[in-house]
Amino acid sequence: MGFLTISSADREYGTDSNFTYTAPSNLSNYRKIRLHSAQLYRSFYNVTDGTGTAPPNNRFSFVISSSSSGGTTYDVTIPQGNYTVSTMLGALVSAINAVVAPLTVTMALSTLTSKVTITLSDPTKYIRVLPLGPNVGLNLMLGFSRFNPTAYSLGSVTAPRVMNLQRYLALYLNCSFVTGRSYLSVVKGKANLGGIIPISQEFGQVISYVNYLSDYLDVSSGLISQMNFRITDDFDNEIDLNGTVVNLAFECY
Repeated sequence: MGFLTISSADREYGTDSNFTYTAPSNLSNYRKIRLHSAQLYRSFYNVTDGTGTAPPNNRFSFVISSSSSGGTTYDVTIPQGNYTVSTMLGALVSAINAVVAPLTVTMALSTLTSKVTITLSDPTKYIRVLPLGPNVGLNLMLGFSRFNPTAYSLGSVTAPRVMNLQRYLALYLNCSFVTGRSYLSVVKGKANLGGIIPISQEFGQVISYVNYLSDYLDVSSGLISQMNFRITDDFDNEIDLNGTVVNLAFECY
């Protein structure tokens, strides 16, 4: 048995979350390979604006009206970054108040229920939060639906679910190899080589994943010449690691 250690810093081309590595010549001595472990930093932001590889999710859309229908639709964005509850609510309040003046809003998180309430300075006005779909808006983090608008609410509106700043619950490591005769692909960790990496660490900490479940992949049909890797979310969107490296270890027989 041997071990092959791969770092995205040694990639032939690509990014740290989508890269190609040229296999070493001594890999031809082995006929089976298995992912042993992966290590990366939690360096991805929970809010992105689309300038990197991750899709934007920094928008918030809502309606303010004088009645329980119609009204004016507003769409605001906040800069990308790694947000806490206080910094996210503060950034959103500033963005919203800049477009609804002279009306103002406040946003508060209940210490009892962990739900966000948006309150208008004019209690005779109605507010309605609009959906933006998956991987686009801040609705899911704030506790609102990604797919269904709220009802018109007089004076204030409270999210139906708790606020959750965790953008990714898990990352998917996708592996594929180019051999002398075929292209072996493993999609979203559901076959016998990739991995599903759970996320529980704080921003800036190391995520260490040890693979106990996958079997060995038979590569005896031909010599491996290239190894391709992608790290994605559950919608197959590439994760933006902001320049930090990924280290992978493989067991070879």
